[in-house]
Amino acid sequence: MTQEIVTQKGCLFHPISVYPVGSIKQQLYMMYQQPNFERMLCHSAGRNIPEGLFSDIYEGKIWQTFSIDPANPSHFFAQQTLDSHIGLAINVDWFQPFQYTTHSTGAIYGVLCNLPREVRFKQENILTLDVIPGPHEPKQAQINNILAPIVDELIQFAYGVHLPATYEQPEGRKIYLALILSANNIPVARKICGHAGPGVKCHRCLKCATYDQITK
Repeated sequence: MTQEIVTQKGCLFHPISVYPVGSIKQQLYMMYQQPNFERMLCHSAGRNIPEGLFSDIYEGKIWQTFSIDPANPSHFFAQQTLDSHIGLAINVDWFQPFQYTTHSTGAIYGVLCNLPREVRFKQENILTLDVIPGPHEPKQAQINNILAPIVDELIQFAYGVHLPATYEQPEGRKIYLALILSANNIPVARKICGHAGPGVKCHRCLKCATYDQITK
């Protein structure tokens, strides 16, 4: 589809590239129309895992302690709200859509961590957040423009977004969404999540290496 912009002076402009962005709300609305979907979101509440065994994201510290509002540290993933408080994992990757030419196109996907692992990565349960146009990967200074529409919608979900109807509740309900995981290879993770510099040894704490260690 070709988009055209006509100015007041009658000049016709064509965009250099089109940046398709998927609506999280619209895609979640379609998912919530599936029978048994809301019940699957709550499946982690009934799991019986021996202490000390880590078999899924539910045994991790983020899932156990995450709170979306520091001023009100209530448990985001409480058992009674698992069907409306969703943990989102995103993945970013690039691929070659054409043969015999160098053209790198990217995509950002979202996975609902509340779902059981056996259905979590099925096509009907994956959010397509956007498609990054080629022919080259965006540079570090450009990636924020790519992520901006996704971040804006995630901020709305932090306060709750009302879905007009779901399979279990035809009158509609409010859904909360929190980004808790970015699963990518190291170059992509540094590009979209930020990288403080070569002296930072850990992405979770402020422990740094000395200058002598870096130069060696």
